[in-house]
Amino acid sequence: MEQGDSAPLLHLLQQHGFRVVYRTRRPGRTQEVFPFDRLGLTEATCRFLAARAPQGLYLHQVEGITRSRRGADVGVTARTASGKTLVFQAVAVEHQARDPRARILAVYPLKALAREQEARWRQAFQAAGLDPATVARIDGDTHAAERLQQLRRATVLLATPDILHAWLVPNVGDNTVWSFLTTLRLVVVDEVHVYTGVFGSNAAMLFRRLEHVCALGERRYHYLAASATVRDPHQHFRALFGRPFDVIDDTFDTSGQHELDLILVETSATEDLMSRLSAFLAGIVRSTDHRFIAFVDSRKQTELLATIIKRERAGARGGDGSGEASVDGILEDGGDGTGSLGVVEPSADRRKGRRGHEWTALDVLPYRAGLEEEDRALIEQRLATGNLRGIISTSALELGIDVPHLDVGVLVGVPHSATSLQQRMGRIGRHGPGTVIIVNNRDFNSEMVFRHPETILNLPPAESALYLENQRIQYIHAMCLARPGGEHDQAAIRAGRTEDGADFSSPVDWPEGFLELCRRERVGATPPNLQPMKVEAGDTPHAVFPLRDVDAQFHIELHVGWEREDLGSISHGQLMREAYPGAIYYYLTQPYRVTQVHRTRRVVKVRREHRHYTTRPLGPISIVRPYLQPGEVYRAKRWGELVLLETQVQIQEKVEGYRERRGSTEITERYPLPLEKGYFRQPAFTRYYYTTGVVLFHPGLQDDVELTRLAQRIYDAFLLILPFERQDIDYAAGQLGGTPPRPLYPGARFIAIYDQTYGSLRLSGRLAEPEVVRQVLAKAAESVDVSGGLSRTSAAWLEEARRMAETHVPVDVPELLTPEAALTQEPSDDHVVEVILPGSVGLDAMRNHEEFFVEAVVFNAVAGTLCYRGRHASTPAGDPTLITLVPVTNLIPIHGESRLGLYNLMDGTITPRSSS
Repeated sequence: MEQGDSAPLLHLLQQHGFRVVYRTRRPGRTQEVFPFDRLGLTEATCRFLAARAPQGLYLHQVEGITRSRRGADVGVTARTASGKTLVFQAVAVEHQARDPRARILAVYPLKALAREQEARWRQAFQAAGLDPATVARIDGDTHAAERLQQLRRATVLLATPDILHAWLVPNVGDNTVWSFLTTLRLVVVDEVHVYTGVFGSNAAMLFRRLEHVCALGERRYHYLAASATVRDPHQHFRALFGRPFDVIDDTFDTSGQHELDLILVETSATEDLMSRLSAFLAGIVRSTDHRFIAFVDSRKQTELLATIIKRERAGARGGDGSGEASVDGILEDGGDGTGSLGVVEPSADRRKGRRGHEWTALDVLPYRAGLEEEDRALIEQRLATGNLRGIISTSALELGIDVPHLDVGVLVGVPHSATSLQQRMGRIGRHGPGTVIIVNNRDFNSEMVFRHPETILNLPPAESALYLENQRIQYIHAMCLARPGGEHDQAAIRAGRTEDGADFSSPVDWPEGFLELCRRERVGATPPNLQPMKVEAGDTPHAVFPLRDVDAQFHIELHVGWEREDLGSISHGQLMREAYPGAIYYYLTQPYRVTQVHRTRRVVKVRREHRHYTTRPLGPISIVRPYLQPGEVYRAKRWGELVLLETQVQIQEKVEGYRERRGSTEITERYPLPLEKGYFRQPAFTRYYYTTGVVLFHPGLQDDVELTRLAQRIYDAFLLILPFERQDIDYAAGQLGGTPPRPLYPGARFIAIYDQTYGSLRLSGRLAEPEVVRQVLAKAAESVDVSGGLSRTSAAWLEEARRMAETHVPVDVPELLTPEAALTQEPSDDHVVEVILPGSVGLDAMRNHEEFFVEAVVFNAVAGTLCYRGRHASTPAGDPTLITLVPVTNLIPIHGESRLGLYNLMDGTITPRSSS
C-alpha cells in the first residue's frame, strides 16, 4: 500500500463518524543477510537454504541453526514474519540428512496453523532433495484409523498439542507410536507465547509426560521453539518445558519489514460503536479493493459484528439505498422468519432443522474458538484462497497463519500487551505496505492509552502465566500417566522395565506434589476433593479433560425431532456469559435459543431462533467468600490502615435471568423461565468453584464509596501493569460475615481480585507484591475520570490508598499468618463427624457443585455410610418421591453460609458449632 492509499480509508472513517486522534508510520527496514556456506551443514540442508534463502540468512536464523546443531534447547523470539519457520525446517532437514532414522515432531497450537504449515514442510523437504511424502499431519479431524498410517510414514509429524494429549502419548504402548517416540530427535514448538494460563499449564504437563515416556525408552530429544516477545522469555521457556533454553531475542533480528500506517481513531462516547464500526467495515467492502481483518475480544462480538455487517450489506443490496444500519434496526426482524435483510431462503435441510451452509456465500465471516471443524475448515479455505473480503476474529487469528491479501487491520480496542499488538499488526502488510486502525472502544485500557497515544508502541509485553502447582491440572495428568495401564505402564512394558510399576522417577523436572499424586493414583487413594474428577474421567482422562480448560467442555447441540447437530463447544465460564438458560447464542451469524442446560452431561440444547434478537445476562453476579483462618492465608500485608491478603476463596457465580433486545425495545426475563423460553425452574443459574485471590480491606471502604466500581478500577489498573489474559482474572466486592480473625471485623467491606481458574493459577497473587500494589494504586488513582469517572468519595479513597502504598513500609499481619491449633483443630473423637446441619445447604461435589438442601442426617445401613437426606436445587420441591440420599463425604459446605455441627455416631445426636 502506497503512502496515499490510506486516503480512501480516512475518508470512510470520517464519513462514518470516526475522528483521527493519532497517526504514525512504522517505517520499513532493510534486511541484512549472512552466508550459510560456512556453517558446516549437509548438502541437503544447503540445497534447501539455497532454494529458500539464496541471498543468505538473517542473523537470528544463523544463531538458531548453529545453537540447535550443538544440541542446545533453543528458543527464538524474533518478530512476526521474520523467518522463524526456516530455522525449524533447516534444523529438521539437517537431522534427517545426517540420520535417516531420526524423527521430528512439529507442534502447532491450532489445527489451522498445522494445516497451513504442512504444505510448507513438504516444499522444504522437496527443495532439500528429501521425500516430501514423509511429512505427515494428525489432529482431531484425522480419523483414528488413519493416524497410525500417517505415523508410519512420518519423518516429520505435524500435530497439535491437543492430539498429543488425547491420542499419541496415551497410546505409547502401540508398536508404531513407540517406534516413533524412540527415534524422536527434535521437537519443534511454534507460537510459544500462546502457551499461557490453563492451556499453557496443561501443555507444560503434557510436554513433561512426553519426555517421561521417551526417557523410559532411554531416548532424549531437544527442543527448537519460537515465540513472540514475552516478559522474561528464559523463565517462560523453562516453566513450559522444564529445561533451560538458549534464547535468541529480537536483538539478533536482521530481517526486513514493510512500512505500516498506524491510525488511532475514536467516535463520540454517546455513539453506538458497533453500528458505526459495522457500517465502516461494510464500506470497505463496498467502496474499496481492500481486504481486512478486524480483531475483537470476545466470541460473542465476532458473531454479532459479522451478523450486523451481513444484514447491512443485504439491506444495501435490497433497495433501501442507505447502506447504513443501526444495531437496533439490524437486530429487528421482519416477522416472517427470514428477517429484513433478504438472506437466502432456508434450504430443505434447514426447514428440517439442519443448518445448511448458506453462510459460506457471505463475504465477511466470523472466526473464533468453539466452531465445528467442518465450519472452521470452510472458513480457512476461503481465507487461504483470498475470496473473503473481511474476517472478524478473536485472538484465534493472532498466530502465524499467513492469510494472503490482507492489507487493512482494524483493532477494536487497544490490545492489553505489546505481544498481542505486534501479533495483530503482524497479520497486515506481510507482502506489502498496510494500514492498521485502532479503535477506542472506551474500555479502561483504550481510554488510558488514548490519553497518550504516542505510547501505543510502548505497551508492556505479555506476562508468562504458568502455574503447575494447580492440583486439578496436576491430577488430570497424573490420571493419564500413572493410572494402572496408563502411559507409564505402557512405556515401561515396551522398555522392558516392569520390575517396579510404581517408580515414576525420570529426568523430568516435575512440579512439586505431582509424583505424590501419581503414587496415590496408583494405589487408588484419590484425595477426596479430586474424587469427582476421577469419576468423571473414568478410563479416558485424556479424552474427558481437554488441554484448554480445567473442566470438561459443554457441547452445544441443536435438536430437531430425533435429529441432532453439533454447534461447537464452550467452557463453563463462557456458559455463564453466553449460553445460560434462555440465552440467544450465535453460531456463524445464526441465532439459537438455549432451551436446556444439562450440567452433569455437559450438554447445552438449543433451538433455531428465527429473529435476530440478542440477550445479555442479569449477572453473572460474583459472590466472593474469603477463607481467613490461619493456614488458609498465603500472604498478609499492611500499609498503615490498608490490609491486603492473598488467600483461598470460594466463588459463586449467579445469573438471575437476562435482558433481551428486540429491535429498539428491551425486555427483562427473570428465572424461573416460562415453558416457551426453556426448561429451567430454578430462581438462579449458579456455578461454584474454588480458587485464590487478593482481598483488600480499608476502613474507608465502609464509607459511601462505589465499591464495585473501585474493584473494577483496581482490576483494570492491575491488568494494565501486568497484562494477563482477562478471562483468567476477575474482580468483585463483598462484605465479611461471621466473626473474622483480628485485625478484621464483622461487616468489613472488601475488594477482591481473583483467579477465574478452578484451583487457581496464582496470577492475582502478583497484586500482593509491594511494588505491584504501589504501581496499581497509582495508575488507578490517575484514572478517576475514565469511563464516566468516579464519585468524589471514591476518588478520594483511591488517592488515600495510593498515598498509603507510597508512604508506608509494608509489614506482615502475624494474626492471620500464625497457625492457631484451636482454630484448625479437627474433632479428635473417632465417633464424631462434622456435618451440615438440617435446614442448611451444601454443594454436591459429584454433581458439579449443585446446591443440596439438607433435611436430615441419617445412617444408611445398606451402604454402611452416613448420608444426608434432602433434595438438589434442580429437584422440584414438594414431591416426597424425589427426596434422595447423598453421602456426607460428597457434600461441601458453602463457606460462611452453611451451618455446621458435630454428629455423634454412637447416639445419632447433632451438636451445632460455628458456621464454616
